[in-house]
Amino acid sequence: LQAAGYTEIREIEFDSGLWEAEVRRADGRWGEVAFDPARGEIFDAASGRTVLDARTIAESLEDAGYTEVSDLDRDGALWEAEARDSSGQRVELRLSGYDGRVLSSDVEYDD
Repeated sequence: LQAAGYTEIREIEFDSGLWEAEVRRADGRWGEVAFDPARGEIFDAASGRTVLDARTIAESLEDAGYTEVSDLDRDGALWEAEARDSSGQRVELRLSGYDGRVLSSDVEYDD
């Protein structure tokens, strides 16, 4: 994150395959970002990259074989959703807001 130009980094935590942190950007503004350690990609809604809308995200999930897509929620440059995977299992998903790629999939258990 420092190599990407963030000047201060705090509140770092690992959640569903991604590192998340509160950062101070080079312009002095604070914000939250996520970092995918597998690809080295940073997800920052203030990066200037276009973030896909909910309809496009839902379509990308359906194209990938997910059904019953619900609870779409944007969190910065990431999207979260609930759906059924190809085996019929209910899953909670985190997706790249830039291209709709599924970053993590966790089985949803009933409480």
